[in-house]
Amino acid sequence: IVRVRIPVEKIENAVLVREEAILTDLDTKYVITVEDGYRDVVKRNANKEVIMGKDKKPEMEQVPAKIAKRRLVKLGRKVDGGLQIVTEGLSGGETYIVAGVQKVRLDSPVNIVNDEQPKSPEPATENPEPATENPEPAAVN
Repeated sequence: IVRVRIPVEKIENAVLVREEAILTDLDTKYVITVEDGYRDVVKRNANKEVIMGKDKKPEMEQVPAKIAKRRLVKLGRKVDGGLQIVTEGLSGGETYIVAGVQKVRLDSPVNIVNDEQPKSPEPATENPEPATENPEPAAVN
């Protein structure tokens, strides 16, 4: 038995993600991305004491944070190197979660503990390498 792969099309600037980052919910495929957002924190004074409001509740403020978001994706074919072409749902340049997915709560802050992919991979061609502005894999703590 011989297995032969015949290239059928050339995809320019394809968005590629690592296969382990693609999650399934029934028949829906998705990726958890890390996006800029805000989270609420308790306001504190210079002595790190909680500032209380007139209603005797702690005052809250919003601070910048990295937030986990679910992004539905449509997939193309698999390519060498454990990568999958994403035809819809990602534009490239996004950071997505590969490891620690079970710890993530959607719409909640995440702490990125490593970034395993180079910032500027080469464009995908007939024998695809990671695409330009490819989403960046990350692990969360």
